[in-house]
Amino acid sequence: MKRLLAIAMIAVLAAPLAADAAVRNYASAAVQGDTAVRIEAGKTAQVTLKFRNAGRYVWRGTGRAYASLYATGPYKRKSAFWHSAWPTRYQAARMQEALVRPGATGSVTVTLHAPPQPGTYTEQFQLAVENTAWIYGAVARVKIEVVPEQVTAASPVGAEAYVVMDPETGEILASKDADEVRSIASITKLMTVMVAREAGLDSDTAVKLAWDDEVGGGRLQVPVGTTLTVPGLLGSTLVGSANNAANALARATGLSRAQFLARMDAKARALGLESTSFADPTGIEVENLSTAREVALMARAAFADPWIAPYAGLATYDVPLPGGKIRTIRNTNTLVTDAALDCEAGKTGFINEAGYTLVTRLKKPGEKELIVVVLGAGTKAQSTRDTKTLAEQAWQGYRTAFIR
Repeated sequence: MKRLLAIAMIAVLAAPLAADAAVRNYASAAVQGDTAVRIEAGKTAQVTLKFRNAGRYVWRGTGRAYASLYATGPYKRKSAFWHSAWPTRYQAARMQEALVRPGATGSVTVTLHAPPQPGTYTEQFQLAVENTAWIYGAVARVKIEVVPEQVTAASPVGAEAYVVMDPETGEILASKDADEVRSIASITKLMTVMVAREAGLDSDTAVKLAWDDEVGGGRLQVPVGTTLTVPGLLGSTLVGSANNAANALARATGLSRAQFLARMDAKARALGLESTSFADPTGIEVENLSTAREVALMARAAFADPWIAPYAGLATYDVPLPGGKIRTIRNTNTLVTDAALDCEAGKTGFINEAGYTLVTRLKKPGEKELIVVVLGAGTKAQSTRDTKTLAEQAWQGYRTAFIR
């Protein structure tokens, strides 16, 4: 099991016992004390909680009426720290001791899997006797501070293809299967926005979402028929990776679908991308194809585009809606909030056939800027981790990371 390197303050607090608690069948007082645990985002750690039996009945660790710990909050009992070792989605662990008599102390060791987003969390757990009752007073509130995962140049890279490029010179600093043609998923949206701008779409245009814009996948959660501004569509497309917004942008140019796709392919040729072709403006189609090397070149142009640069590095964006309302969306690229580096711009993608894709422009004090492309990662967390690892390798001067 990986131990986490984030600071997590675990405060075990007992609910106050009523005056008649001593005569309750099942009651508890938690053992007081703070435990310091270091937890990184995406990693796991074990926390042991102890409870004193303050009731009349024995607690058992086996049998039909065994004692176990449940996540009771927040989010309607769905803990952000669920781990596959838990017996069920809400049941965190069984009591370790076979028998805990009144006055004795029982313990429960819980495996916590930190979410990918750093921050401070409060999780609540309560002890219960299965098929019988909640144990009065057996409530533990766990305060956990999750910090960004620590990635070094020695961390493994699992993506099927990648490229690290110096955007100033175009030099490839590291690569794996850089010229293998692959589906790129929503990275496609970078080309969509560039072509929409070059097609002459007026940024003051009001665009009404249509049923034809709805193709499944990620979408801006507003009704069909909602009128949006072009900036609202840009933010939704680039920050939230909304497929309906990307389709609306393409449609608003006045070009037919075939004409718009032809312009996307023509723009690829103009950028020198000979292996890149497009099948739709969103990336949801498998036939949106490119290579890690050509995605890096496309991103170098896209991240300098005046319609992309203001949005591609935002952590959140407030989409303006009719009537003065707003809809706040979060960037699908979590690196924009990573304290370990500065992600100036990025675009995520995912469909089953492509795996998780990510292209970013990164910098770090005292180091050169980089464009990092990761294609075919097994999970979103892996795409982020691989990106950070490849950047660290480049910044530390690794020049042996070329794999065919």
